[in-house]
Amino acid sequence: MRIVKNGDVHVSAPIGMPKSVVERFIEEHRDWITEARKKTYESQKRRAEFYNQLPLRTKEQADDALRRLKALIEPMVERYSKEMGVKPSVVYYKAMISRWGVCNVKSICFSTYLLLLPEWCVEHVVVHELCHLLEPSHNARFHALMDKYFPRWREARKAARERVKNGVSMKKILFLHGFFASGQCIPALAFREALADKVQVLTPDLPQHPKEALELIRSICDKEHPDLLVGNSCGSFYAQMLAPIVGVPALLGNPHFRMTEFLQQRIGEHEYKSPRSDGNQQFVIDEALIKEFAEMEAIQFNCCNPSYKDKVWGLFGEKDKLAHFEPMFLEHYNKTFHFPGAHTPTADEVRTWYVPLIEKMLLG
Repeated sequence: MRIVKNGDVHVSAPIGMPKSVVERFIEEHRDWITEARKKTYESQKRRAEFYNQLPLRTKEQADDALRRLKALIEPMVERYSKEMGVKPSVVYYKAMISRWGVCNVKSICFSTYLLLLPEWCVEHVVVHELCHLLEPSHNARFHALMDKYFPRWREARKAARERVKNGVSMKKILFLHGFFASGQCIPALAFREALADKVQVLTPDLPQHPKEALELIRSICDKEHPDLLVGNSCGSFYAQMLAPIVGVPALLGNPHFRMTEFLQQRIGEHEYKSPRSDGNQQFVIDEALIKEFAEMEAIQFNCCNPSYKDKVWGLFGEKDKLAHFEPMFLEHYNKTFHFPGAHTPTADEVRTWYVPLIEKMLLG
């Protein structure tokens, strides 16, 4: 016995079984049927809520969605086609809700509703369909190809399914604060207030030591699957290193790419400038800490790749007296912006300059 999507009860029984036996079986399981129907209804409701968050009722809405989808998908198809040595004959788009993508011989169709997924999940779908040009079925060879070209495909598939299952498509950003700050600093609070009800903003306290900080950020990315990393100062230092690794775009606010120089001038005891969740406001800068940052600085651009030149944006304050690394940023990335502020943005500057760029990066 099972409950189908519309709530009907389907019962399978051996040929020749009396109808009265089947009816008695159904009656004995009436409580289970009621509960199962309720769960099916709730699941279908959440599923509908998920897809309804991308309105496609008017021509203008459909055209805008198609524009954004092409801008997202086409660079991925081009990149992975070259890497995999394949070329789809046709790539087209359709508002499918049963599948994210379909490969038919050499043509590939992508669902418009991919716009509701994080970018790294979309990338997984692109690789999945391109792999079908090399292997039509979902056999061991296909899985080996997925492991080769997109090792996190199982995580991406699970994340996509959970978004549909839970009716969740609200975007997430992970804000990474500066060295003297915390997840309760002014920029963090301003992001949460300005983006409330539109974007979920994660603002963790980062450990003082860089390796621990990177491990924490990576674990949050693996668990929460943010759509965008947003950093300030030292937080931008971390965001730049991890963005191509976790497959998430990043907005770097006044990135400090030479933390050793910053710390060398501040050896000694200090106090964080905003409250930390563990209540510990005191910390020490010493040579050992500076050495740790030196090790990170030496490899900070090692994971840069051409596909991320336009996915990592820099925002630089024209009155910043601490970090002047726009030339270094432009050695690796293409898009820079300026705002008339200092190193740490005020709440007004977050709303006026950061938030519009975040919305553009998230929504296209």
